[in-house]
Amino acid sequence: MAGHVRGTYGVEAIDWAALKSALPVDATPADQQRRFQMFKSFDTDGTKLLSLAKLDMGIRDVLQMDAVFDCKPAIMRAYQAAKHHSGGHDRGEGFITPKEFRSFLIALHQFFDLYVIFEHIDTSGERRVSPDELARAMPHLARFGISGDPAAVFAEMDQNQGDDLILFEQFCEYALRKHLSFNAIEQEDDAEFDSA
Repeated sequence: MAGHVRGTYGVEAIDWAALKSALPVDATPADQQRRFQMFKSFDTDGTKLLSLAKLDMGIRDVLQMDAVFDCKPAIMRAYQAAKHHSGGHDRGEGFITPKEFRSFLIALHQFFDLYVIFEHIDTSGERRVSPDELARAMPHLARFGISGDPAAVFAEMDQNQGDDLILFEQFCEYALRKHLSFNAIEQEDDAEFDSA
């Protein structure tokens, strides 16, 4: 199905160690220097402002991580989270500034993790989850803190109040409200999701 990432990559194809090392998010001097250099590499015209398009191209051309580049919803959510985190008071409204770049990278990793889980629940590839898809995935989601009656969990995720679809944004909001930990995906095999 066009645009569906399951055929492009899966958890088993992602080099989680490479992803972590590619994103300099720590407050150490070494990571600060790497972030500064990375920002300059993303900022191809030297404006010290990164548009969503520049971020997209930087992920593709600088980081060279196709799995992340293909997750447009995760990139968009990370961009929005970084802008929200700064309170919009930085000079670059609509752009990521050097001060917001670390927040963007942290959020990018987080929302990429969420997108990987979401795309495994979304077996139809339509970028939305039905009640049946969530119910089939529930046994595998307990390791991330998602448990309970599938219908009740679905209702809590479904912010559109009854359209019977969960979008990625709704899934993220649920995960953040519940303070769920998705780090387990980095250590575990994907086989149980493929059989779901």
